[in-house]
This record gives sequence, C-alpha cells and structure tokens, in this order.
Amino acid sequence: MRDVVLGHLGILCVHVSVFALLCLPLLIWAGAISRAAPLSILSAFSLLLFYSLSYGLWGLVALALWEHRIENRQVFIRALFISLIFLSALVYLPLNPIAFLLHYLENREMAPLVLWGWPWRATAIHFVFHIFISGAALLLFRWAVKREAQF
Repeated sequence: MRDVVLGHLGILCVHVSVFALLCLPLLIWAGAISRAAPLSILSAFSLLLFYSLSYGLWGLVALALWEHRIENRQVFIRALFISLIFLSALVYLPLNPIAFLLHYLENREMAPLVLWGWPWRATAIHFVFHIFISGAALLLFRWAVKREAQF
C-alpha cells in the first residue's frame, strides 16, 4: 500500500512539474509584456506550483475512491473545484486562489481577517487554508487506498 501511495504522489509531482515547465515560457512572456518584475514572475510560478499540488491531491482522492468509474471521478473533481472557487469568494475573498493571485500580482494587500479581536493577515490565512485542504486530501487519499486494499 505504501508503494501505491508513493507512486501516485510521485506521478502527481512529475505531472505538475511537466505542465508547470510547459507554462513557464508563457508566464515569462506575459510578465515581459506587462513589464512585471522577475520576482513577481517567480512568485506567480511558485503559487501555480503550490495550487497544482494542492488541488492535484484531490484528484488522487477521486482516483482512489472511484478508480473504475471515470465519470464519477470527473464530476467530483469539477464540482469540488467550482464549489471551492465560488464558496471561497463568498466566504472570505483571500481564500480564493484566483483573487489572491490577482491581488498579489498587483502588490495590493487584501483585507485582514479579524478573529477573536486579533487581525490575521490575508496571506497567512490563505496559505493555512490551502495547507489544510491539502492535508485533508492527503489523509483522505491514504484512507481510500487502505479501503481499496481491503477489497
């Protein structure tokens, strides 16, 4: 079971790396046209890698849960992404990866979240949220692989 989990995670990392390297020239080109600083381009590239890995883990969850039913897998992933994008925009905008990336590239700070009288920076809340959903996906993936191994 451990080999299966590591194999799937390895394939995910290779998949993300290949597609990120394919989009890198376009990102550099867009940054050059808009006269963005090289650090901004590198930061945007790092965020795209981070999001790809975070949401790619949910693809592995769908694969483990519905290995032989591709239609269920596709519907689950698309519904999850669309609902996460819309719900994050409705609940607290810095949780939304698109809004966060656009604000980040414009060098604009998003409104902090005030919990229990303490202001929390939007950047910290954004990354904590995405690390949390990545961790939840990883735990659910391990559980689904164990469940599949029992059958």
